[in-house]
Amino acid sequence: MFGGANLARGLMTLGDLGRHYYERPIEHILIFVGIVGGAATAMGFAMLTTERLLTQRKRNLEQLEAAVEDLRHQFEGLAAGRYDVRARQFGTSEPMDVLATLFNQTAAQVGAAFAEVERQHSVLEATLESMLDGLLLLDREGYVLRANPSFLALTGLPPERLVGERPSP
Repeated sequence: MFGGANLARGLMTLGDLGRHYYERPIEHILIFVGIVGGAATAMGFAMLTTERLLTQRKRNLEQLEAAVEDLRHQFEGLAAGRYDVRARQFGTSEPMDVLATLFNQTAAQVGAAFAEVERQHSVLEATLESMLDGLLLLDREGYVLRANPSFLALTGLPPERLVGERPSP
C-alpha cells in the first residue's frame, strides 16, 4: 500500500527532479500535499502538476528556441553590415533578455564606430581631393593605391595607368 511516508518520499523525489527545472511549481506541490493530506488526492494533484510542469517546460523551451533563432537572425544582420538591427526585448531579467540587451548595446556601439570611420573617411577624401600639392598613395609594397587630382594634373597621367603599378625609383 501507499502510506503517507511513502507518498511524501515519492513527492520529494518528484520534487527534486522537478526542482532541477522549476523551483516555484515544486513548492506548490509540497504545500498543497500538506494541506490536502489525502493520498489519492495528493497523487492526482501531483500528476496534474507534473503534467502542467512538463507543459510549461515545453512552452519555455519553445520560447527559448524562438528567442535564440531571433538572436541568430540579428547576428547575421549585424555581420552583414546592418548596424541598426536590434533583438527583441521583453523587459525581464531572464537570461535571453539580458543577452538581447547586451546584443543591442553592442550593435549600437559597432554601428557608432563604423559611422565614425565613415565620417573620418569622408574627411580624408575631401582633404585629398582639395590639396594643391600632388599626392601619390602607396601600399607597403610600394604599389600605387591612388593619386589625388593635383598629382594627375601635374603628370598628365590617367589614374588607370597609375593604380596598381609600382613606380620606379
